[in-house]
Amino acid sequence: MQAYIRGTSTFKIILKSPNVESNLVLADCTCPAAKKGNLCKHIWAALLKTEKDHIDFLDGKSEIEKSQIANGTNKTTAAVRPVSEAQELYKAKQAEYKKLQYQKQKLRAQEFKKNKNVHAPLTANQPPRAAQEAIYFFANNGFELLMPLDAQALGAAKKKLSRIFHPDAGGTHDEIQTLNANFDILVNYLKKQNV
Repeated sequence: MQAYIRGTSTFKIILKSPNVESNLVLADCTCPAAKKGNLCKHIWAALLKTEKDHIDFLDGKSEIEKSQIANGTNKTTAAVRPVSEAQELYKAKQAEYKKLQYQKQKLRAQEFKKNKNVHAPLTANQPPRAAQEAIYFFANNGFELLMPLDAQALGAAKKKLSRIFHPDAGGTHDEIQTLNANFDILVNYLKKQNV
């Protein structure tokens, strides 16, 4: 079975079984990681897609080996042991923890939206309301930015929140836009302060 995965480049993945009765699947990919003898993420993606669309292909298969079949040599390089129950449990716990952290971030963002207009009146030394709301946004998402604002701390906070709010990481388009808008407000505020 052949598959092609598009990313920064297009990679060819080949999955083979020596015969129908064999519990072994030989796998190879044309990416640099696979050429070093590793089972790359492209192979795993192809296996997941195969399991979803062609379940009979993997019927009775319990082992996978990395072999060099993409370039026609069919040379086995390394065997991978089946995943143990402890490893599966660990992965499930990791996924649950990530899900819980994401839900906490979403709740903080929702709480911020509810309370964003309930702030103390401005004094002469405080930043403008837009900058204050941006500071509250970061504070409600776990990053207390102290005055005077530090550009490095702001950049680090944005980078970490991007890993949560980005659509590829499970966030939404609106969440990443809100993060970017608040970041831009604070960057502009810092520029005005340093002039």
